[in-house]
Amino acid sequence: MGWLRRLLHEMHRRTLWQVLGIYLLASWAVLQVVDVLAQNLSLPDWFPPLAFALLLVGLPIVLATAFVQAGEPGHPSSPPDAARPSSGAGADPPAARTPAAARGGAHRILTWRNAVGGGVLAMALWGAIAAGWLLLGMARPAPDGGTPAPASIAALPFDNLSADESDRYFTDGMHEEVLSHLAQLGGLKLISRTSVLEYRDTPKNIRTIAEELGVDHILEGSVRRAGDRVRITMQLIDARTDEHVWAEQYDREYTAAAVFEIQGDVARRIAEALKATLSPETRERLARRPTDDLEAYDMYLQALDRMRLGGPTNRMAAVTMLRRAVELDPGFAVAWASLTIAEAGLFWFGDDRRGERLALARQAADRALQLDPDLPDAHLALGYYYYWGQRDYTRALEQMRRAEAGMPGNPALVVLRAAVRRRQGDFEGAAADFGKAFELDPRSPVRADNLGQTLWMLGRYEEALRVFDRGIALDPTRAGSHVNKARTYVLWKNDLLAARQVLEEMTRTIGPDAGWLTRWWLELLDRKPAAALEAARHATSDIVTGQYGATPRTYFTGEAYHQMGNARAARAAFDSARIVLESMVGDQPENETAPANLSWVYARLGRKEDAIRLAERAVDLMPISLDAFIGPNFVINLAAVYATVGEPEAALDQLERLSHHTIDFIDPIWDPIRDHPRFRALAAR
Repeated sequence: MGWLRRLLHEMHRRTLWQVLGIYLLASWAVLQVVDVLAQNLSLPDWFPPLAFALLLVGLPIVLATAFVQAGEPGHPSSPPDAARPSSGAGADPPAARTPAAARGGAHRILTWRNAVGGGVLAMALWGAIAAGWLLLGMARPAPDGGTPAPASIAALPFDNLSADESDRYFTDGMHEEVLSHLAQLGGLKLISRTSVLEYRDTPKNIRTIAEELGVDHILEGSVRRAGDRVRITMQLIDARTDEHVWAEQYDREYTAAAVFEIQGDVARRIAEALKATLSPETRERLARRPTDDLEAYDMYLQALDRMRLGGPTNRMAAVTMLRRAVELDPGFAVAWASLTIAEAGLFWFGDDRRGERLALARQAADRALQLDPDLPDAHLALGYYYYWGQRDYTRALEQMRRAEAGMPGNPALVVLRAAVRRRQGDFEGAAADFGKAFELDPRSPVRADNLGQTLWMLGRYEEALRVFDRGIALDPTRAGSHVNKARTYVLWKNDLLAARQVLEEMTRTIGPDAGWLTRWWLELLDRKPAAALEAARHATSDIVTGQYGATPRTYFTGEAYHQMGNARAARAAFDSARIVLESMVGDQPENETAPANLSWVYARLGRKEDAIRLAERAVDLMPISLDAFIGPNFVINLAAVYATVGEPEAALDQLERLSHHTIDFIDPIWDPIRDHPRFRALAAR
């Protein structure tokens, strides 16, 4: 143990205890600074451990330097005789001192100056790494080495823990409001609400859900409302590690102020946890209270629930509830904005095509902006008004840009911009935006249909088929994806057999009434009018409604009878359809679908002038310049009317306008001009 005593004696003699104490104290101070920098500058997780590792590496270097320096001649801690020059008897000869000189060279390397310089160099390297991180990007790099990927999150449907199941609208409303707050954060990929709904009460684990949605963080929550108290629990989970990043339980008195404070706090805490952008303006918006009237807010949440459900009855109920909300609190700007969308939706979806409906929508938008000129929801609502109500795409896009400044993560903006671009004829831009919308709403077959139909317009049929297959895989019971896939085979290759196989699979999955309209169309293309008549009998109502209007069922049976050669039955059916359509044209003069349908009925009834007049009117109401997506359909209708009433050259003039639009040249409606040289040239081209 003598060597240990000698080592401790040397450490004491050379003051290494003081050096060690000073170094440890300085290291602690450095680590505190590093921790503060890491939290406030969004530095990576490996930054503090790197600093700690460098300090550990520096410790033996500093101790060794101190040990050697303390033993050098002339050093304050060296023995006194070490400083004396060697002379006289017993002095070493010059040759014997040479090794010592050589050792002195090594000693000159291990100096305090060099040690301090090495420490400074290590800290400089450490600082350079940190600066490089800040300059080159603080987000995680993308897997493909491209643009750094933003933080991503999906908020699963909140659990309704209230005793009354009818309170689910309140829980769902809180979920949507939290999503709305998160949409205001910059640098955050937020999954749309429609894609997370299927995970309500799911047995799937967090990691599986995150992989299916393409995110790295999951937000879970529960809501309990009882009497005058509300309890809301939130937890943010890193799906890659199953670790809780943040969790909080809010137990408050049920007041409007408490509810909005919770919503804002959740968004702020998530922003801090994910290092998302939180500007002063965003902080101010998150702290706002849209209303202090709890009853008005409750009406607003119920209206949102009806709007999510969709359909004419729910849309009208939402309008009624929102009107009640703004009646209770005329200063409720967000409710006025939602009322704009609800009113415009009644017009767009064909529930009420009167101009008075649009006037009400505009009044609501103006009121919202009067109350809060910078409200993102109000600019989004006005964008819907310009798109749905006026087809003023330039103004719609301008309002969307203004809304995006305040809600950069709102998936609805991407969908709306894509839809507007498609109407403008920018199909490439629309396809890109619909692709992004599908990424933000990856479990939505509707987004798959949006993207696939846009790929049609670009002639990218193989890609469209793959997208429709994804839609079918997401929801095999939804008819739309099956129908679009069947139509793709017809538009691409006139492959009626493949289209039939798709419809047969749909019938087995959904039922005999599914896709009857597409089957009717397909049977007529295949020259099987009796089968088309049978398909029309599967219509579930006498009036077939859709986004662009309503059509009597007798319109479809009349066409089937006409192709069968049963003139008497065809005339009776068309005459029945005429009565209904004439009433529609009178009631809704702005609706382009009613005059288009009536023009075809008039053509079949032999009323040439009336048929041409109404077909031209439909084109005037919806020209291609106004809507590049559905406008060509009305030009095709006008061409078909011309062909049917004996005006082949006029029909071909119209068809030649559609050189960039896919036309079903095998359709029997072109039989009157099928042998015309211009028609054959068009079909061949």
